[in-house]
Amino acid sequence: MKFNTFCIVAGSEACTGGCKWCVAAMTTARSIHRGKAKPIDERVFKMACQMAQQSGLDTARITGKGEPTLFPDQITQILTELKPYGFTFVEMQTHGRHLADEDFVSLDDMQKWADLGLTHVCISVVSYKPERNFQHYFAHNKSYTGYYNMAALISKLHKLRINVRLTCIMQKGDIDSSEELIKFMKWAKEVKADQVTILPVNKPEDRERNPKVYDAAMDSLLTVEQLADLRGYVEKNGVPIRTLSWGARVFDLAGQNLCFNMCLTESPDRDDSRQLIFYPPGTIGHDWQREGATLYVLPEEATAGMQLIPVRKRSETGKK
Repeated sequence: MKFNTFCIVAGSEACTGGCKWCVAAMTTARSIHRGKAKPIDERVFKMACQMAQQSGLDTARITGKGEPTLFPDQITQILTELKPYGFTFVEMQTHGRHLADEDFVSLDDMQKWADLGLTHVCISVVSYKPERNFQHYFAHNKSYTGYYNMAALISKLHKLRINVRLTCIMQKGDIDSSEELIKFMKWAKEVKADQVTILPVNKPEDRERNPKVYDAAMDSLLTVEQLADLRGYVEKNGVPIRTLSWGARVFDLAGQNLCFNMCLTESPDRDDSRQLIFYPPGTIGHDWQREGATLYVLPEEATAGMQLIPVRKRSETGKK
């Protein structure tokens, strides 16, 4: 079996974001814990890294079923374990809040991650408007009164030699037309994003796993006409520079790197798989949606006595 991406799940289902249609909440949790994070079994993680290299992959992506930056020490461990394998690019997906605020994550953490090989931070957004991003991600949390300064965060990461990709999930009422996409791309240039990925809200096949989130996704889906408008604009005005194996296309759009993608997609080749996924403490899977899509599962008997990792406290960063 050949893989196209190597995904490493960090942390737990704990999250400070409040996406009503959270994709992670609609896909199987596998062995991921609700609150505390499970440690990584180094032997199984090594197996996953070897499988990724055998597929010729040059990129490893740290992601989460929740917000990974709530567990910065585990991210440090993952990057340390990855380093001997020499992946050219190492990415991390996040909503960005804790990198901006330096509450759960310190600047020293970020510097350490850069030194260990983190090359890209992929920040999820839904709009170029701060108030819309705040409403979508943080309005549910009384600890936050507004959205963070995206330009300042990107500048901070650039000083650490880390590139930033804005991952815009296009939903009804926000980036749902070519006119809105033009405004978004202008903002991306203003805040000096290095790359942009756009993808429409999607949903898994199984509604029963989380009906409330599934229904929220249904309410936010773009229409066929809206998708055609967006895709038509990109194809007319962008220069195609790469097509990825699962169908995503990369364009040069007025000098900005733009990928038009879909989430939860599957490879059309039965002997090929879009992703190789590592779940702590030691599950290797190849499909986000199907519980049975596993290649190796660390037996429960082998995990007995494992000490779970708590969310880092804000005070531990030394910044209030």
